[in-house]
Amino acid sequence: MRTARNTSARSGDYPESRTPTLSIVFALALMATTVSYQACAACLGEAVVPLSRLEALAFRDPTLGLGEIGHLKSTSEFQGWSVEQRASLDAIAGEAYRQTGHAEAALTAANEGLLLLPPPHTVPIAIRLRALHALEIDETAGTTLDAVAELTQALTEVPNDARADACLRKDRGFLRNTLGDTEGALTDLTTAYQYLTEHGPVAEAMVAAGRLAPVYRHAHAYSEAASLVTHTIAYFENIQAWVRTATARERLGQILVDQHQYAAAMRQFTEMRRLSLLGGDAGGVGYADLNACQVHIELREFSVALPECQRSETELRSLGPLETFDQATLATRFGRIALGAGDPRQAITYLTTAIQTHAPELNGEFGAEVYRSRSEAYATSGEYRNAYADGLEYTRRLQTLNDLNTARQITLQRVRADMDREKSNTDALRREHVALIARTEQERRERRFVLVLSMFTCIALVAFVLIAHRRQLAEAKRQAAEYRLEELGRLTAGIAHDFNNLMTVVQQATGMLARRQNLAADAESASLLQAVRDAATTGGGITAQLLAFGRQQNLRPETIVVDEYFARQSALFKQTLGDRIALETTIEDPALLLRADRAQLTSALINLLINARDAIAGRGTVRIVVETGEKELGTRDLIRLTVTDTGPGMDSAVLERASEPFFTTKQPGQGSGLGLSAVHGFVRQSGGRLSIQSTQGLGTMVSLWLPRAASS
Repeated sequence: MRTARNTSARSGDYPESRTPTLSIVFALALMATTVSYQACAACLGEAVVPLSRLEALAFRDPTLGLGEIGHLKSTSEFQGWSVEQRASLDAIAGEAYRQTGHAEAALTAANEGLLLLPPPHTVPIAIRLRALHALEIDETAGTTLDAVAELTQALTEVPNDARADACLRKDRGFLRNTLGDTEGALTDLTTAYQYLTEHGPVAEAMVAAGRLAPVYRHAHAYSEAASLVTHTIAYFENIQAWVRTATARERLGQILVDQHQYAAAMRQFTEMRRLSLLGGDAGGVGYADLNACQVHIELREFSVALPECQRSETELRSLGPLETFDQATLATRFGRIALGAGDPRQAITYLTTAIQTHAPELNGEFGAEVYRSRSEAYATSGEYRNAYADGLEYTRRLQTLNDLNTARQITLQRVRADMDREKSNTDALRREHVALIARTEQERRERRFVLVLSMFTCIALVAFVLIAHRRQLAEAKRQAAEYRLEELGRLTAGIAHDFNNLMTVVQQATGMLARRQNLAADAESASLLQAVRDAATTGGGITAQLLAFGRQQNLRPETIVVDEYFARQSALFKQTLGDRIALETTIEDPALLLRADRAQLTSALINLLINARDAIAGRGTVRIVVETGEKELGTRDLIRLTVTDTGPGMDSAVLERASEPFFTTKQPGQGSGLGLSAVHGFVRQSGGRLSIQSTQGLGTMVSLWLPRAASS
């Protein structure tokens, strides 16, 4: 039984693909391919949805896939499956059997699937089964020529299906390579690889790349061949397709052997054996040992090579009768080992056995190598006549191969020129098509841009008008509010002056009354007198706040060093807040100087701290930040003192009226509503301004903008 691994080995050793390298463009294109590690799709005739997971599993791990297929066939659901589902299952099973080297079982699955489908067999799943059938008749009772003819017939029946054409060419190119038809193999495999790389499935593009690599290898284009194989290794490792990865490792190892990099090649064959064991591929294990045996023979390590070849023979025979190529290969390996061990008679026996297998591969370089080795064995044993005859045969075969290689070089050059010309024409048409699409798209974008621009222009114009109108309303409202505050300030200041005069009279009167002995001796009268005096003092405080709001208080501005000021007032500010609330003070520049009335500044800050304390009503933090106004206003002439609390904040309605006199949100008796208004008046009278920002749930920030003093 010829195994799938056997076919790989045979195509790898077949000499008639030794040709010059093809244009490296197609090989390099693989490096630019974006690999998708999703579930593997079949080249054509993908399984219906219920089988897609099984198809991916069988591609990655054929042994597990076959086990699950057997289980499915034993279930009751299988009896109700459609013809297409059954045929898809046969295709999946056949490809899994082929991957694990069970050619007879693969051929049976292909035949059973084709019998399920009505003729003509031109639907995708039928074409898939026909391709599998062709590959397996090459593996079993048929010949490679019959298989190529069957694939060619299938190609003529799918003239308008580019994907089916690529998939069939992938298989036909593989078989043509085993026949030594380099031109046909190269044309088929390159065409398939190009299409599958661009259109997918990616997994099948990697299969095509793996089959294209030996063509480059035999053309001595080792770097291109290694690039193709390395890329397939990366893909198959990522999807954990161990049997396919092992095959790719074998191909890379053979490339390294051709370059006499035996240590590197041995690492590839060792990895091939491990992966074959992991994937349950007994044939792969046998061929890994056979390849390792070859490396040790090349290194003339015959004592190591002998047990490896013996183990390989045992492993391959356990799978069934050996093919002629396997027999010839093993006999040749044993013959070279015997010759290297100094037993020319035994070597002659083995090499003669290899020749008598009449393996088709003996017609190529492999056969020439057998005659060269037997000629050396005859010469070593003193049989010079036979040595001379084998030497002549080796020379004749070598000359024939050289002539064939020369002719093949010319063929490959023509193929390369034809494909380069075709690619150039295709690229030109593609560029023209892309340019046409680009021009059309550009025109569409320009029209869309003009439309969108017009629409946005209209929207912007309307928005501008609305914003301008709203700004005018806001400015008018602000000016009206400022005017009202100015008028209210003047009125308040006038009232405050008159009220202050009254309080002065009251305080003087209480002083005079206090000096009278008869009232002082009367406790009740003294108590009433003290109440009047306290009320007069409170009235005086209110008068001061009203004057501050009206900006008519007597200020004594001085230069204040901010850092020193806050260092001295820190204890007072902390005492104002109490133990529940933390105070954090940040000063941008310790050398900052501001111009203000020190006492009124302290009073304003205490007012703000009291408001923050009352707003927090629990544990929290108040932050005082002192910085220049450069960031906010673009000037260094003002200093910004910001008091921020972590209280509940204010809504927009409260925020709008926050600085109005006598406006308060506190309970009656808990506040006069003059705190913020007094602060506002102080700041304005000092030549600065007040701003309040607040968001419900996020706290309140009050900023005092005060003049900056010049440095001395």
